Amino acid sequence: MSSLSTERAKDIFRGGYFRAWNTERPHPLARVYRKEVATAVDWIRPEAKQVLDLGCGPGRFSVSYAQAGAALVTAVDISPQVLAAAEEAARRAGVRSRVAFQLGDAENLGIRESAFDAVSCMQTFVHFPHPEAAAREMFRTCRPGGRFVATATNVDHAWIWRYPSMATVEWLLGGFPPELRDAVYALGSAGPGSRVFHTDRGLSAPHTNYTREGFQRVFADAGFAVDQTIDLGRPAVFFLVAGHRPER
Repeated sequence: MSSLSTERAKDIFRGGYFRAWNTERPHPLARVYRKEVATAVDWIRPEAKQVLDLGCGPGRFSVSYAQAGAALVTAVDISPQVLAAAEEAARRAGVRSRVAFQLGDAENLGIRESAFDAVSCMQTFVHFPHPEAAAREMFRTCRPGGRFVATATNVDHAWIWRYPSMATVEWLLGGFPPELRDAVYALGSAGPGSRVFHTDRGLSAPHTNYTREGFQRVFADAGFAVDQTIDLGRPAVFFLVAGHRPER
């Protein structure tokens, strides 16, 4: 996590940072994003299940689980604006009746134990100030035998050159003094470079990326059995960890 305090970091997300996040637009990572959704749906097997989508953002995974036949998807996010965007996405997709939207903090959910057949947290773990707390909440709310899936960004930035994006710009500017970095970034985000690197929405929110082993450990320490870890992208942009809550 960045040097921002926990509450300041959460305030960025409460303010609706991800309300306009659009993975459907042309983007170097578009194919990776599609693979991420398909893999999550294949693992969760949402049909007739109660599914938790934690840190749902504008609803990409919530809608996909509902479209795949979930009995009900509970979509939780810390931002009212983001939840409103997710609700609109569900309405456009014709699945609004099978998605329940709930304002909440992923690190401290007010949800009963073993409430869900499957739990999901996609592209959000990198932004949690206390990821171990979020993993414990996922474990607590998943029924014994239920499945989980989550993704996080690879800490090895080799992928930024194959998939030029905001992360590439951040890496290039990382060694600059803050004032100079902000000035260069403001200039670049208004020009042709903004179309290449997709920097029109500003620098990304506070985040902590993971090694493959480190991300697996977050869930193993929470009590889950990790059944597989999949690299998304070549080289890996995201690690997708999938597994289950043991019966005992």
